[in-house]
Amino acid sequence: MMRTRSLPVGELIIKAALDHYLKGVKVLLVAPGKLPVEPTVYLKRTGGVAASPGEVDQGTYQFRVFGGRFSEAAELGQALRDALYAAEAAQFSTAKGRMGKVTEISAPSPLTQENEGSPFVRYATYNVITR
Repeated sequence: MMRTRSLPVGELIIKAALDHYLKGVKVLLVAPGKLPVEPTVYLKRTGGVAASPGEVDQGTYQFRVFGGRFSEAAELGQALRDALYAAEAAQFSTAKGRMGKVTEISAPSPLTQENEGSPFVRYATYNVITR
């Protein structure tokens, strides 16, 4: 019986890429207990398919971007986009796999318009291929 290579864990590859490109930003794989006011990105896989079993995974990921001010969350939302596309262009690689094509499904958009001083949240959704 032939053993096939398991698919990469996309969340770990994307987190490594964001840690690399978003210096000074906390990147979480587990939802924060309370809404952070410091620059934070939380990423969660919400679906996807094995585009090529044992080799290529195409995941759908939801990102939540947090900031203490509207402008901070808006700028971090744009920085998230830039980081994902930079990782795609560089074919960002780790020992666990590498980034491939990034497709924006829903651009970073405000979830709420809270009062200044409250956490501001933006949501975005991307398809990301990892191999």
